[in-house]
Amino acid sequence: MSRFRFLVSMVEALRSGAFEWVLFESFDDVPGFEPLARSELSFPTYKSAWEAGCVALQSRMDDPKLDLLDDED
Repeated sequence: MSRFRFLVSMVEALRSGAFEWVLFESFDDVPGFEPLARSELSFPTYKSAWEAGCVALQSRMDDPKLDLLDDED
């Protein structure tokens, strides 16, 4: 059976001038999203956090262990 994996990038505003990116994942057979990764540092702007989150998401696309289709037997 195949499960489709969904990845979402989001920026959280902790307070004024402190933003963090968070990556979430879900599968088509499970409701809701679970955190997958979070920035270790906060960023001074939403834009800088978003850009860093996009880089983190892109680096995960290059990881052969992370396949957007998770095949189960």
